Amino acid sequence: MRVGIRRFARGAAAMAMLAFAACASSGAAMDTPAPSTPGSGAAASTSLAITVMNEHGAAQHFVLFIEPSAGGIRQSLGEVEIGVSKNFNFTGPFGQYVLVAQTPNGNVNSSRFTHSGTNRITWDRSTGRIITNNR
Repeated sequence: MRVGIRRFARGAAAMAMLAFAACASSGAAMDTPAPSTPGSGAAASTSLAITVMNEHGAAQHFVLFIEPSAGGIRQSLGEVEIGVSKNFNFTGPFGQYVLVAQTPNGNVNSSRFTHSGTNRITWDRSTGRIITNNR
């Protein structure tokens, strides 16, 4: 009986090692979900033109990020200096997003907007409004 249990244990251990080796060699991780992005896996994407107006009296220098509203990876677009309007281009899947100004005093989020491929957005930092225009 003990010999049978030992053989079973060795066989089970060998099978587990083979499964682990197969997973490791394929580059796939076990039970790891795919990264989340707005829209479906086959979502269309195109360039979105973004203008940030930072010309108001209390303007601050900041780093601009774009972030999917549903959560996901925040992407840096660049820096915005005091007293200027600056243009950026973003290429990503269609969906809802938020702009984030990372200032020395903390983060300031824009209102949510939809990237549908046919629009240009302007974030007026003096009013905090997002203005969407068709191209």
